[in-house]
Amino acid sequence: MSASRHRHRVEQAEAGLRLDRFLALRHPEVSRSRLASLVKDGAVQIDGEVCRKPSESVCPAMTIEVSVPDKIDEQLQPEAIALEVIHEDDDLLVLIKPAGLVVHPGAGVREGTLAA
Repeated sequence: MSASRHRHRVEQAEAGLRLDRFLALRHPEVSRSRLASLVKDGAVQIDGEVCRKPSESVCPAMTIEVSVPDKIDEQLQPEAIALEVIHEDDDLLVLIKPAGLVVHPGAGVREGTLAA
């Protein structure tokens, strides 16, 4: 997976912010929890040193570099899954969801879900 590398300089007004909060302000397209995971995974450097602590406070003039994985454009594709439909009309669908059927794609599960 490819990633985009970003370099930021901490401004005086940002001093004291948590690292994950600082990154969330600079990257509003990425969730704060995802950014915290990137920090823990070693994808963030402060002044050239890897930082794995999302709660680290930033200071003015720090240089922060982060590698943000490129977003994967995923379109849900319909799949033929046998479901027991109890009721269906224009506004509502009631079904029996079998145990173990994942509702929507997530980490490690891309297909065979109710939403896909």
